[in-house]
Amino acid sequence: MLVACLLGAAAPAFASEQFGDLDVSFLSLAVNDHGGALVTYRTSKGVVRHVYVWGAINANAPNPNAPQVHFKYDYSGGLKRSGRQTWRTFADRCAPYDGPRLAWLVNACKSPDGSYWALQRWQRMLPMRGIAPFRPEQSAFELHLSHWSGPLPVVEVSP
Repeated sequence: MLVACLLGAAAPAFASEQFGDLDVSFLSLAVNDHGGALVTYRTSKGVVRHVYVWGAINANAPNPNAPQVHFKYDYSGGLKRSGRQTWRTFADRCAPYDGPRLAWLVNACKSPDGSYWALQRWQRMLPMRGIAPFRPEQSAFELHLSHWSGPLPVVEVSP
């Protein structure tokens, strides 16, 4: 896939999308019957955000003729999407996560339609080769959201 991306033959298929602020805490994930999720978190400045997310499920394999799926975000807690703050009355139908083990997992659940949602955090901007971070953003944790159905893809690497 790396060679194809470098040659410009196809766009990458991201398994998750980074969103929101960096270095967040107090993470919660709720899922409703309509294919939407509510992610609640506290920013590093202490502000609580309720983000309504919907749309993307199962990233497409890289294909220059097919657009990639993306989440839609409402950082107003549903006000922009539905005209009211749906986070206040969001009916959580999240069942316990029973899928495969996920790295850097913060929270995950199974939605009523059998698909899965997951929140993961990792430090993507760390310097390479063991060099200590020398800028604050390099040690920041990013929050990523995934939504999928069916088995997880298998990555194969060969020389």
